[in-house]
Amino acid sequence: MVRNFLAGGAAVSVMSRMLGVRQIVADAGIAADSLPDHPDLRSVRAGRGTGDISRGPAMSPEQRSAEARREPRRRGGDAGADLIATGDMGIGNTTAASAITAVMTGASPEHSTGPGTGRTPEELRRKVAVVRRALEHNAPDPAIRSACWRSALLVAALAALTRRALHLDGFMDTCDALLGGFDRERRLEILRDPHVGAFAVVGVVCLLLVKLAALTDRAAGGEPDGHPDPSFPYARREGLGTPFVSRSSRFGPWAGLLIAAAAAVALTGLPGLALAALAAAVAWAGGAWATRQLGGVTGDIYGAVNETAEVAVLGLAVLVLG
Repeated sequence: MVRNFLAGGAAVSVMSRMLGVRQIVADAGIAADSLPDHPDLRSVRAGRGTGDISRGPAMSPEQRSAEARREPRRRGGDAGADLIATGDMGIGNTTAASAITAVMTGASPEHSTGPGTGRTPEELRRKVAVVRRALEHNAPDPAIRSACWRSALLVAALAALTRRALHLDGFMDTCDALLGGFDRERRLEILRDPHVGAFAVVGVVCLLLVKLAALTDRAAGGEPDGHPDPSFPYARREGLGTPFVSRSSRFGPWAGLLIAAAAAVALTGLPGLALAALAAAVAWAGGAWATRQLGGVTGDIYGAVNETAEVAVLGLAVLVLG
């Protein structure tokens, strides 16, 4: 299969050529003694093959560690890649995928398992039996799983309650305005419109999915947020954001940034400085972009930038803190 990939004979190889995408094969532990030398073959081996999931874990904790997951990303970045899409070789992969689907969704093996590449009814029954045995031998620790979800949902709920979800509303309005409007007047009009458009729905779904993924990975909150510098002009004569602009001193944002940085350092150590700096950078960039698009910022822009900075910081926290 690896040789077929490298020779360009696999289906994904054909699609890659059609799309102009470079295909790189990462050997994370193929059960083979030797592989051909090839410029598109990378070795990130974590062992030789994987275990039989119907009898025990497929990989040890060390093999599936966060450090091992980062290595392919590092290699791709070193090669100049700006987008990395991952996949696995099609050898029995739907059996493992069926077991993972059953764990994540709570579905029975009969419902999560499909025939794959045209298996017969008898072969499908054996496949279902393998998935069932895998679930019995590799049942996830309910305490760990429950703790991760509880922590993630608690952080998300507290964020919504303490902020009264106004930042999320601003993010949705901003998605509709900046992506659906074609001039300044129309964008400002959309920001006042209470209706929700398609751009808002797509944007908020993506935002919440990224937040949930990051919170489930880290199960940590308290990340620094960011909002545009009040020195950016306000786009309208009045609005919910005008009190913030009119009452803010020139030292207020800097004081807020220092407090956020101190809190981040206290919670995470020196990486907290990078998190605070990222929040400030996203806030400034958001304010500058809104000023170019709208002639200034609004209350919705403040909320949108806050949400965007939060997601950016959560993502960096996952990468830096593991």
